[in-house]
Amino acid sequence: MERTSPPIMPPPGSSFEMPDLILLQAWAAFHDFRMMLRLDFCGNCDAHEELVVFRTATGGSRLWTLWRAVDRIIVQTADGNHEQFESVADAIDQLVPCEP
Repeated sequence: MERTSPPIMPPPGSSFEMPDLILLQAWAAFHDFRMMLRLDFCGNCDAHEELVVFRTATGGSRLWTLWRAVDRIIVQTADGNHEQFESVADAIDQLVPCEP
């Protein structure tokens, strides 16, 4: 009789796809920002939320925090304002517009 292991289930919650994280990391390096991943856990449940935090290169000031909603990327600026975007690419395009 062959033994099978139950599938490993990721913890409930929201997180970024790997291609999005790679894009965010490359963007941060290009602009000389420091990128950090944080997990925010719900106090009374097992769900988590993955946050991407961008700081200045010295690690001082927090510039932006990003997280994934069901069908949107939410960006919170250092002053607490929120914007919603359809994709990570759309979000970072608005954070630092490309120079012509």
